[in-house]
Amino acid sequence: MKLPFALTIILNALLVWPGFLVASSKSIVERETTLPLAYDVDVLVAGGSLAGIEAACVASDKGASVLVIESRPYLGYDICANQKLWLDPDEKPQTDITRWIFDGKKQQTPMKVKGLLDRVLLKRNIPFLTGSFPSELLVDPKGKPAGMTMVNRSGRQAIRAKVIIDATSHGVLVRQLPNVLTDFQAGEKGASFTVIGGDLKKANETIQGKQVPGVQYSVKFPVKKNKKQEWVSKDYPVYQYDAKIDLKEDTYRAHSKAIHQIRSMVSNSKMADHSEGLLVFPERMIKTATNSDDLSALANYLPKGFETLFVLNAYAGIKNETTRHQLIKSPYRLAPVGKVIGAAAAELASKTAVPTKIDYLSSTGEKGKLIISGSANSFRFNDRPQLELSDLDLPVLGRWDVVVVGGGTSGAPAALASARAGARTLAIEYMDELGGVGTAGMISTYWYGFRNGYTAEVDKALGTKESWNQIQKSEWLRQQIMKSGAELWFASFGCGTVTNGNKVAGIVVATPFGRGIVLADVVVDATGNSDIAAAAKANTHYSISKHGDLSVQISNYASRRLGGGTHNPARYMLNDNDIFDRWHLKLSARQEIYGRAKNAGTGGVHDMGQLIPSRDRRRIIGEYTLTTEDILTNRTFPDTISHHRSNFDAGAHPDTEMFLIKDMKGPIFTCDMPYRCVIPQGLEGILVIGLGASADRDAMTLVRMQPDLQNQGYAVGTAAAMAVLRARGKVRDVDIKALQRELVRKNCLENRVLEDMDSFPLSANTVKEAVKTLEGLTIDVHQKPEHDDTHKALAVVISHPEESIPSLRDAYQKSTEPKVKLNYARILAILGDQTGKETLVEAVKKAPNWAEGWDYSNQRKYANTFGPIDRIVIALGFLNSAEVHAPLLEKLDQLTLKSPLSHYKALCLALRMNKDDSLAEPLADFIKAKKLKGHTQRLSYYNEQENQKNVYVRQGVNTKGGSMVNNKFKELLIAALLFECGDYQNLGREILQAYTKDVNGHFAAYAHRVLSEGTAISYIGE
Repeated sequence: MKLPFALTIILNALLVWPGFLVASSKSIVERETTLPLAYDVDVLVAGGSLAGIEAACVASDKGASVLVIESRPYLGYDICANQKLWLDPDEKPQTDITRWIFDGKKQQTPMKVKGLLDRVLLKRNIPFLTGSFPSELLVDPKGKPAGMTMVNRSGRQAIRAKVIIDATSHGVLVRQLPNVLTDFQAGEKGASFTVIGGDLKKANETIQGKQVPGVQYSVKFPVKKNKKQEWVSKDYPVYQYDAKIDLKEDTYRAHSKAIHQIRSMVSNSKMADHSEGLLVFPERMIKTATNSDDLSALANYLPKGFETLFVLNAYAGIKNETTRHQLIKSPYRLAPVGKVIGAAAAELASKTAVPTKIDYLSSTGEKGKLIISGSANSFRFNDRPQLELSDLDLPVLGRWDVVVVGGGTSGAPAALASARAGARTLAIEYMDELGGVGTAGMISTYWYGFRNGYTAEVDKALGTKESWNQIQKSEWLRQQIMKSGAELWFASFGCGTVTNGNKVAGIVVATPFGRGIVLADVVVDATGNSDIAAAAKANTHYSISKHGDLSVQISNYASRRLGGGTHNPARYMLNDNDIFDRWHLKLSARQEIYGRAKNAGTGGVHDMGQLIPSRDRRRIIGEYTLTTEDILTNRTFPDTISHHRSNFDAGAHPDTEMFLIKDMKGPIFTCDMPYRCVIPQGLEGILVIGLGASADRDAMTLVRMQPDLQNQGYAVGTAAAMAVLRARGKVRDVDIKALQRELVRKNCLENRVLEDMDSFPLSANTVKEAVKTLEGLTIDVHQKPEHDDTHKALAVVISHPEESIPSLRDAYQKSTEPKVKLNYARILAILGDQTGKETLVEAVKKAPNWAEGWDYSNQRKYANTFGPIDRIVIALGFLNSAEVHAPLLEKLDQLTLKSPLSHYKALCLALRMNKDDSLAEPLADFIKAKKLKGHTQRLSYYNEQENQKNVYVRQGVNTKGGSMVNNKFKELLIAALLFECGDYQNLGREILQAYTKDVNGHFAAYAHRVLSEGTAISYIGE
């Protein structure tokens, strides 16, 4: 029975009132929306299980167009997530793919499985997308399943299909059909969990384990003995546990509690790996027209009345429970069934017409004041048909005081602190492990940072000196959160917000059971990419500077050895907002290792890290933005919540105005971060931490150290609980001094913060002394680690332009030394003053060539910076005068395709600030003469039916640069500048349009920005 509309509005308003426990509201309406129709296929396979891949391959072989969508970051979840990496004694491979997996062996590694399943689909040119959650079922006007929606880092999209195969772990699509599953019976269920390494746990009334006979992993490690390196072997046995769990309801929340109960029982400090989730044997199954024990009978996999949806998972309608459990427990027994269903799906699709209209099954709720919003859909889908969808009821999954989205470096301590402070807390994490880059990202070694406070607690518990065991740290974090009384959902993705006006009242979360609503008084966005804040329409910064330059920190996707230590290479660019970029980077890294690791099962690469440890992500524009000048002047604040210590660990060319004058690569600095940096402008009820906090991009390279972000997370978790318990959910009303006192007590903050005030503005005398000190400023590129007084002096001058410009002018006029005069001219120009214009123009004209410069590379200590001529050219650009065109065009003519990227970046930055139509023809001629065009790598998504060889190949960078990535940068920057100058013979537009389809998301986003806005200047607010 529906509630009266007025009463619904009142209840919806109460939902966001602190302390009101939502018991009566079961759903909230997501208003009608338009989604891009991302794919249109004959057969859709939702879920990348082995059986699902088998079905996809057979359907494709029989002529059907096929698509595979998987929520995990890889294919083969039923093998790898469950760690069922061996054949039982009575098992023999029954399909070609199974035979290829084992290759005559009895056990295999996750790396071999993931790489092979990728290759199987690639060879058939079957499109697939990982990291995308199957969400809502879509039906035609007659109610027949005809597609689904999916949710990922690029928003939500729709897929149309004639036939659907639900191969998801929990039947996320079939669950949505009316009256097709047998009733859930509360009570005891069987389950299974696997552990690699350590000791076998004693049996009790809940668990009973055994060592898997004949299955173990032997790994060799380098060990230093007597100053020599020796290789030592270590064996890891495999244990399989059968468990009994008490499920009171068939919800993901109930399943999560069971997962943690069993994990806590079977985990041990010596284990090297474990199942990602709990393999549960449900008694629920689909109602079919006829039931039988014949595994190949199609009727067992078709819900009665819905012949276009096959169920290829634990909910198949097989009567014999033992037979069903065997299929669930061993993916290799279900594989032949996948082949049968794939053939049937292809045949059915050939006889089925494409539905003209598809929509949700139904919606019954009333609209209220709460607004549901997700991340804006990516430009990647702009050329796709748009599908109009009706209102949709999203179930309310629960109500908490604090919800922390993301369990990484700062998210896990935030959840722990919130729960310890007395708030009812829920943590949501996409992966199956906590700790972020330090665990799933494989960077398990500290790089500077303060190791006090909460970080000291972690280090003491783990015995950490410089590094730690990733599995042990993840498990310690999980158990601490469980002990605190918080709840924790793994394999769940925060993908939207619920707002009431400007107040964030909850989030939308995609779980293995589908999307739903989690309501909260305060949300902590610990995604590291400000995903939740962006969904609530917060303004953000990412990759494009206010001057229109593209600058991206280098990242990587690391391989993993059982029991292995840290692995922190840096090779690739990554746009965390782009699902295709993430998919392609992971695919290419897996295929690179798969191709060379022929002996992967005997001590080689065991797996890939679950997380791409990107260093540069989307950041909010907060109530305050921390700057490089704040750091270098040791600015203090009245609302400090965390201390930070590092060098400017930049894996990219700088874009802060101060660093355009002089880099600060060497010295170690310390700084404070104020509470205002974690509060998005214009939003209430949400705090954003980690790499998503409000800081200049160059400043973030110093404040992102793991020890400091752990303490920051703990501080913000404490603040979130205080906002709920003492400030009616208003994060701006938190008693800052009370918060600081608690953090001082925890030793996260120094005692001085209780008395600190804002040290800005600095005195006039300080500014004058700084100007005088800058007589010693050099244009040198590389700094040594020792202290350099000009760092602070430059920061003082840049941060106080009104006070410093008169003194700078005076110093410039009085200078007789040409180098000193040039440096004062550079500073004045970047502050917007033209006093030194003649000096700068003359310096550029007199430069016979570009001198030294640097490509984009993974050499963070010495490269990724600007040369001396680059810096003069940049300063010239800040003059905003037509007089700079002639000298800059002369420098343009000196460039070749092999010239360092820093020269291109400097020139484009300078010309962009002085753009004019007269520049278009020279730029176009330059592109043609220097053979700059043609370096894009088209994403396979735009060529779905074309067979592309080596579609997964992705070139990265090395210590010397890397021609493909740097050439792309050069072509794109010049083409964008050409377009901004009015274009010539449509050449700029042509190149930019090609780059919107590039595999690299940053290049694509930059091209789209220029085409859609007409300029790259300012930031992208995505």
